[in-house]
Amino acid sequence: MIKSICMIDDEEIDIYQVNRLLKKTKNVEHFYSFSDGKEALEHYKNFEESQKKFEGHFPPTIVLLDINMPRMGGFEFLEEFQNLPEEKKCTPVIIMLTSSSQERDKKLAAKFPIVKGFIVKPLTKNILEDIFKLIKEE
Repeated sequence: MIKSICMIDDEEIDIYQVNRLLKKTKNVEHFYSFSDGKEALEHYKNFEESQKKFEGHFPPTIVLLDINMPRMGGFEFLEEFQNLPEEKKCTPVIIMLTSSSQERDKKLAAKFPIVKGFIVKPLTKNILEDIFKLIKEE
């Protein structure tokens, strides 16, 4: 059982679709989302408050991260995230979940050691099962 998954994405329909898929698998205790990288980063900066707010589900086990978002996109989030103090990271498995199939985006994502996968939307049941296998191997 996965403790928690956080999705950082500004598209409500994508968040809804992932949430629905996760409920069907019954493999995740808690799912929550942030609308952009800046909002998510604030929760890591305020680590102790976020742990209280999400009652044992923060930090998430998995982060599904979009690339193109307002205020702070996925790559900007990754840059800032890797500069956080170690005690505020509790490094989750970060999976890029994006509508971009651009090779340059895949290559850029691969430059971040904390990124463990690059998935072009939509997330499917089979891909989700592969992510769960990846978590068991971590």
